[in-house]
Amino acid sequence: MLLVLTAGSFGSSEKQCTQEEAYQAENDTDHLKSWEDVYRSFKRYSHCDDGGIAEGYSDKISLLLAHDWGTIVKLNKLCASDKSFERFIYRHLDMTIPADIWAIMVNNAVKKCPPDAKAMCKLMLKANEAIELEIKQERLKKD
Repeated sequence: MLLVLTAGSFGSSEKQCTQEEAYQAENDTDHLKSWEDVYRSFKRYSHCDDGGIAEGYSDKISLLLAHDWGTIVKLNKLCASDKSFERFIYRHLDMTIPADIWAIMVNNAVKKCPPDAKAMCKLMLKANEAIELEIKQERLKKD
């Protein structure tokens, strides 16, 4: 069912995601262990970035930012050299990330940001502020 839902055109990309590519992209997200892996997958499958595939990317990106903080400079370099990748990373700093993982990510960005990764830390904090605002707006709608 997921493959049928994810097949099609996504975002601003004009390339369509085939069912086979959607399957491969979803499988690929299960095996992302480094920023190089994420970047390689982004280059291959960014046109399939929707639904469960997008959630898989968000999950892996957040886990790397929370638990593999020593690689943040590498991510910063990749994003500095490819702004479309930076937008991809920002898009995946979203509400699907659990609050406890967000807390670790924010702590890393505030207290452990290396000088060579300031841009990425700012991007993370900007995403966190947007999420907090979205949560507040949802609460207001319910009241």
